[in-house]
Amino acid sequence: MNPVLSSSTEGLACDLCSGSCHHGQPLYLPRHIPRASSPPVAPFVRRSPWLGLPPRVKDGGQRATPATGGSPTCADHGAPPPPPDAHPPPTDAESDLHTLAALPVDLFDLIVGHLPLADAFALQAAAPPRSALRGLTAAHLDARITAVRPLHSAWVDAPLEHRNIHPYRSWAGRAAATPLEFVRLRRLVLGSVGLVRLPAAIGEFRHLEVLYVDDNELTALPPALGRCVRLRLLDVAGNRLAGGLPPVLAALHDLSVLTVSWNAGVGALPEDPAVWAAWPHLRRLGVGGCGLKVLPDALLELMDAAERGSANVSENAFGRRYLEGVVFRRYPALRWKFTII
Repeated sequence: MNPVLSSSTEGLACDLCSGSCHHGQPLYLPRHIPRASSPPVAPFVRRSPWLGLPPRVKDGGQRATPATGGSPTCADHGAPPPPPDAHPPPTDAESDLHTLAALPVDLFDLIVGHLPLADAFALQAAAPPRSALRGLTAAHLDARITAVRPLHSAWVDAPLEHRNIHPYRSWAGRAAATPLEFVRLRRLVLGSVGLVRLPAAIGEFRHLEVLYVDDNELTALPPALGRCVRLRLLDVAGNRLAGGLPPVLAALHDLSVLTVSWNAGVGALPEDPAVWAAWPHLRRLGVGGCGLKVLPDALLELMDAAERGSANVSENAFGRRYLEGVVFRRYPALRWKFTII
């Protein structure tokens, strides 16, 4: 039985003697002995390589050896370390890959489906060639890439090219983007492309910070949008949203700019302060032309407290008398923060 290292990094000693070796010196930190054909491991997998045990070193810097041989050992027990060519046991990473491959297909899709697309690609790269896991990940990736294609086609043909950033301002630059490059975009422009619904594949864009879906025919926003937790700017102006703000917006806590103007069916904004507390960074709000009759107190307090806050509240059902007699009387600073014409 080979000595192994204790879990503590303070005074590492031989575990076979429960830390009571009398040689007075801790064992050296172990060398990593990776497998020669170890595949790359996906980012989500814990990497716990097998640790070999190097020989102890004496005060003079020389390796301790037993009296009868030249192989380094623990001074008290004489147990030799594993030979350099010893075949290590499977790592936790390899065990995890085998466990994934043994799952039913529907459970596999459920688990891997919660990974970002980039991690799913990394999982495929980590799978051994011609293995069951390689086949499962290939089928899974094909399904996810197929779901993203409608968004890619709309993005390539979007007329508002000036909103994109280099190198995607040209049609050729957008058309040449790979699926992985596409879902890693931080700025996605899908304005005026005739979208009737926003596909659930929008949830693949985990790095997205800016999203324009203005001037389309959207009647709702999918729950999958809540996966885009880095979103800072969302523009859904000029659609057909109805029945208040879409509930999924409450999951986007980093929003600083939100525009839902010219969605006449919105009708009312939430009165619950907890809804507005979900957007602590909100600085610009567009709710013009939404058929509003009043503005909730929680919104007024939020915009009043924002140092550089601003809101477009023009062309709603309330009139100037409501703004002058109620809103601006209670919150004078909003007179310079609200656009009312």
